[in-house]
Amino acid sequence: MDRRRITPAEAALLITPAGRTATKCLQAGLLSLLAAGRIAFEKPDGPSRPAALVLKGAGAGTTGPLPRHLAVLEAALVDAGKGSPLKAAEVLHALQKRFGHDYGRYLRDEVAPELIRRNLLTRTDDKWLGLFPRITYERTASGEVMTAPLRRLMTAIERLPALLKSDPEQALHLARSAGALLILSPEAQRQIPQLRRLFEQRGEDMVTLCILPMEAEDRGEWEAVLELGDLALSFDAFGLFDSLSSVSDFTSGGDSSSSDGGGDGGGGGGGD
Repeated sequence: MDRRRITPAEAALLITPAGRTATKCLQAGLLSLLAAGRIAFEKPDGPSRPAALVLKGAGAGTTGPLPRHLAVLEAALVDAGKGSPLKAAEVLHALQKRFGHDYGRYLRDEVAPELIRRNLLTRTDDKWLGLFPRITYERTASGEVMTAPLRRLMTAIERLPALLKSDPEQALHLARSAGALLILSPEAQRQIPQLRRLFEQRGEDMVTLCILPMEAEDRGEWEAVLELGDLALSFDAFGLFDSLSSVSDFTSGGDSSSSDGGGDGGGGGGGD
């Protein structure tokens, strides 16, 4: 993968530079592994059985070496699977064992450092009330430039429910453009089943994006930033994503050492 580009996990953190984004970073990372052909979902053998996650291995797919934050995510799954498919509960256990109950270590130790190295994000360590360790992330000026079209895309994504009623073709075009970033919007995620039906009616696969270009050409809005070839997305991932989010919501906040600040506007400053 070309490291002049940013991945969906990195885009998620740039859009909302805060520790609470860890689950979204993790979900986006899994989508990148899926798009790269490094993982897949095994079809269940019955209607009441969930799909299992299959580890394809380093020789699978057609992409080059993975960025570190994706390689570490893949390694956590490989270590847990030991060659066998993983059920949802096993995936959750493996990811929490490696990255913490709220997946905070994935954001802090794997996703954020590369953005900081590229001068897209800054990190400040201090103590809330002088007692509790706190990490604050802020976008740099370069990070603001990079994030602007992504934030415009997120605004557009919120229109998906209305577009599906008024202009389904435009809704599908937006879904193609958004790709993996659909997971960042709860409203958009709820439209996934309907989007899938529309794509199937047209004989198409749902698509996602694996890597986003670092610089947008002056051709207008998010499509210049998100330009990349279509990659198939397995909808079996979204049942797992619901589990990841539920567990994170239930367990987050238990470790004061992982607390942080950060907002989704301005420079990303402020406390959670």
